[in-house]
Amino acid sequence: MPLSQRTLRVVPKVEDWRTPTKILHESIEHLSLLSLSAGNPWARSHMMAWEFSDVVKSTGSMKLEAALRDSILAWARYGETHRAVHGSNIGEDGVLGTAWKAQAQTLLIMLNGELGRLDGGTLDKLIRAIAETCGVDLEV
Repeated sequence: MPLSQRTLRVVPKVEDWRTPTKILHESIEHLSLLSLSAGNPWARSHMMAWEFSDVVKSTGSMKLEAALRDSILAWARYGETHRAVHGSNIGEDGVLGTAWKAQAQTLLIMLNGELGRLDGGTLDKLIRAIAETCGVDLEV
């Protein structure tokens, strides 16, 4: 089952807000285009790891790919759902915003570990873009 049907759920749209789901889809579309280009085998490997790794059925580093992907998706989904439920960015929440930011920083640290076929630079950019759209500055 494709990632878009399996892990991303549509949340009520908020006008003029670049949702984490939209950022994830843009990243996947960009990598799909790159993987079709000659000379970009890393993009194809990353796409295969992102789309098809299964934490239960996979072995070795593929389990880690799936676990990291699932962690990023859950974190992003929480930030998006917070806005849908509360009408404000999670970064504006004095308690949950701090915890959500800490999760983002932890995910960035996890990129220093085993990534298998995933591309750390792509994931770093993705995490930072989602944090920014949810009102969290990871540079502070």
